[in-house]
Amino acid sequence: MIPKFSLLLLVVLLQFGSQAQNKSNLDKLYQTSIERYEIKQYKQAQSILDFIFSSDSTYSKAYALKSDILLVQGKTKAALDAINKALKIKEQNTVFLSKRALVYYHLGQKEKAKSEIGKILDTEPKSIDALYAWAFIENRSEKHSSAIRILNKAKRIDSKNLKILYELGYAYFKTSECLKAIKQFDKILKLNSKYQAEGIYTMRGSCKDRMENPIGAILDFREALRINPRNCALYNNIALIYTQQGSLQKSMKYFNASIKLNNKQGLAFYNRGLAHYELKHYEQAYNDFEKACQLGCKKREDALGYYNRLKKKLKK
Repeated sequence: MIPKFSLLLLVVLLQFGSQAQNKSNLDKLYQTSIERYEIKQYKQAQSILDFIFSSDSTYSKAYALKSDILLVQGKTKAALDAINKALKIKEQNTVFLSKRALVYYHLGQKEKAKSEIGKILDTEPKSIDALYAWAFIENRSEKHSSAIRILNKAKRIDSKNLKILYELGYAYFKTSECLKAIKQFDKILKLNSKYQAEGIYTMRGSCKDRMENPIGAILDFREALRINPRNCALYNNIALIYTQQGSLQKSMKYFNASIKLNNKQGLAFYNRGLAHYELKHYEQAYNDFEKACQLGCKKREDALGYYNRLKKKLKK
């Protein structure tokens, strides 16, 4: 049986295949590849790009997008090769140069990345892509205030640029400016409900949790889980909210789901142990605290305290 997307891709490629050299048809395929990339369907996006390359090996934007895909997959050297191919076709393209700067950063060449961005901004101070790359590096270097300043400048140039809004929301999230972060995330969802949706719902949910809006937080975390049901951290986040509300049976359901997905997270065992302890499930709590101690976590000393207390209580 042919997978649903493979069948869809086959139909699309057959539709354009006979006229592949037509620029407008390649542009449509490229746009489809971008859409797949934005919802993290990287294999599908790459399949479309491969078809574009077979039709036109000089389609430079496709090499740049291939570089983006390889970068998020952790294939940094291959990403550099791809963006360099794009730059061989269009040497002074500031979008491609900005992308290459980010690849340099991921290769650990931070100063080279910043130097390249500086050169772009010297000649094109309103380059959205260069400003984004600069802010991205500042954010990942924990210089969030600097990133916010850069991103607000970029936002004045293009107020609907999704990657600028997302990075700005992320910066506000990291500085605990929750209302400002939520404002950016709401605007993104209004412009494109699928763009970076898992990350947006996760951060917006965390903001709502900090603002003591547990219902709103749970709804956002569930939306993120709908997109990625294998995100164990989201189950843990929901479980913690239910624990704080005293809904321990509900919290247990989500702790169990989180641990089922990843049974190597000591903190999850510690948190579930607390819920078992409150429910007077002492044997289960003992086992969870023991596991938390074995795996190690930032609450290991607390877990050890509960473990020793229950060991005496249960006469182990």
